Amino acid sequence: MSDQMDEGVRLGMENLKIMVLARRHCLKMAFVESGGRGMLEEATGLPINMRQVRCPVALGSMGMNLHRIASDLVRENCNGCDKRQSTGEVPNLATVVAAEDAEVGEVTAAQDAAHRAAQGARSAGLPSAPGTHCGRSEPRPRLWA
Repeated sequence: MSDQMDEGVRLGMENLKIMVLARRHCLKMAFVESGGRGMLEEATGLPINMRQVRCPVALGSMGMNLHRIASDLVRENCNGCDKRQSTGEVPNLATVVAAEDAEVGEVTAAQDAAHRAAQGARSAGLPSAPGTHCGRSEPRPRLWA
């Protein structure tokens, strides 16, 4: 039971950080409790229960992981929003989401480049790197036992 409590407290601490970043991003963004109030949130005061992210422009998803639902709302609704009321503080939710998206884009670009290089090597008749299969890092499949 202690592991579940520790995980709940960790989630609550992360959610609290997201709520601060969201407030900096837009004073109109709110996290409304949806459902019952759990004992762990009641005991710790941390935002652990299920919530829905809302603003005057959009109703976001519901969940316990506020990072995911708030990030989705920012990506889908906040770019160019004339109702946004930012505090001007950084980092804020928009800057964090932009940095995460850029990181994902860099990783994806690197994976795509590696895949294209492996395809080019195969089409040129070059062998794959030792210990790899088709330029991927997993081992070659065994054809017999």
